[in-house]
Amino acid sequence: MHVVRNEQLKKLNAKAARKFEDQMLLHLDKYFHKQCRKMSEKEIRNVICYGVERAEHYGVDLEGEKTKYLNLMFVFGKDFDTNPAIKWLSDSFEIERSSKGAVNINRLYDIAIAHENEGRGLLDSKKLNSYGGK
Repeated sequence: MHVVRNEQLKKLNAKAARKFEDQMLLHLDKYFHKQCRKMSEKEIRNVICYGVERAEHYGVDLEGEKTKYLNLMFVFGKDFDTNPAIKWLSDSFEIERSSKGAVNINRLYDIAIAHENEGRGLLDSKKLNSYGGK
């Protein structure tokens, strides 16, 4: 029987998080190239970390779902989930969260994509240095 120590688990989690960040760097550059080219790699990684933290706050745990959350950030802005200017979306998050405990990001993503033309992009929101992360 193998025993995984806390230190080993932390290393595995950090390695998985870094791999996801690397994948997201490629994804975001591919689909949001104009926005990404205006940021340094470190700034994009900070955005990814911030988005992952926000997604997990809503119970979004799977990488594919976190990717959708980050996509929404790049379309509607950093704090799209609480932005009163896009109340239909922030209300949808709260309704979804209160009814199930965790947000069904796939359902919300479908709703949001129908309103994609209302998005102002990530860089239209607050300054990049307001992102958490490393």
